[in-house]
Amino acid sequence: MTQRLVTPNMTDAVVAAASAAFGFVFLHPFDDGNGRIHRFLVHHILTKLGFTPPRVLFPVSAAMLREQEAYDRILERYSSSVLSFISYDLDAEGRMTVHNQTASLYRFFDATPHAEYLYHCIEETIR
Repeated sequence: MTQRLVTPNMTDAVVAAASAAFGFVFLHPFDDGNGRIHRFLVHHILTKLGFTPPRVLFPVSAAMLREQEAYDRILERYSSSVLSFISYDLDAEGRMTVHNQTASLYRFFDATPHAEYLYHCIEETIR
């Protein structure tokens, strides 16, 4: 039995993966490993929502890593749009302390460019 990618009550698998994974990486909860977890989330969600067939290795993260500059640009695009709303300081080691509430900046972000980027990476993976 083939699983459908989209049902009336379900978001497109690529949109779901982009929203969740980029939402995670914007939070940047760890000193190290955020990018790896981000790419894991992409793979995990695409698999769980039936985008990738069972037992098929679909290396979309390899396409993401091949185009590191595009990945960095898509992250910077959103981050630069909210930076003026964040009050922060950096210490001598480069650690950031945020002085205001920022959850509303990330809770309902427009993931359209992120989904478009992920669709591009999927096309590159298939190609």
